[in-house]
Amino acid sequence: MSEADSNGQANGRDNAGRFAKGNAGGPGNPNLAVMNKHRAALLRAIKSPDVKYSLAVMVEIFRDANVNPSVRLAASIAYQNRVLGVPTQTDIAERLERLEQIIESRAPENAPRFGGNGHD
Repeated sequence: MSEADSNGQANGRDNAGRFAKGNAGGPGNPNLAVMNKHRAALLRAIKSPDVKYSLAVMVEIFRDANVNPSVRLAASIAYQNRVLGVPTQTDIAERLERLEQIIESRAPENAPRFGGNGHD
């Protein structure tokens, strides 16, 4: 273990291992500034017809029954991620909760319920 810092905590963490109050955190991503410059250059270079064309190519691939299924799936996922956005854990949790509510609303009175009763 290292010596305690100015907060009186070792390595800037509390007894539970969490960052202690006043901890400045790490240096962040050292490549962030470079990546932001690259993103800005790409956004300046890409034109609306290019975006439309790339989306059309993805649609063409995932609709083509002669294309390998794994390639079709990858094209479909890529298309959805670009159009709808990449799902996050929060999205998934909210969707599951909503599905559970729908299922429970349609279940018979005596059916097992979700949430805390050993059936989830």
